[in-house]
Amino acid sequence: MPDVDTASISHQHLWCTMDSLSDCSEALNEVLAQQLKPLIDQELSIVFDDLTTIRAEGSTSLEGVSSPG
Repeated sequence: MPDVDTASISHQHLWCTMDSLSDCSEALNEVLAQQLKPLIDQELSIVFDDLTTIRAEGSTSLEGVSSPG
C-alpha cells in the first residue's frame, strides 16, 4: 500500500484490515477483475483469485488452568 509506514503496523491493525476486506469482498473482487482485464489478451468472463482467510479463535481461563508436564 502506498504511503503506509510498515513499521507502525501492528498485529491488531492486520486483523482489523482483514475484517474490513471481508466486509467489502464483493466490491473488491469487482475492482480487481476490472483492473486485470486490460492485462489479459482474451475476453474475461470469470476471474479466480485466492483471498483465503485464516481465522484463529480461542478462549483462555486463568482459573483452574494447569501447566503441562
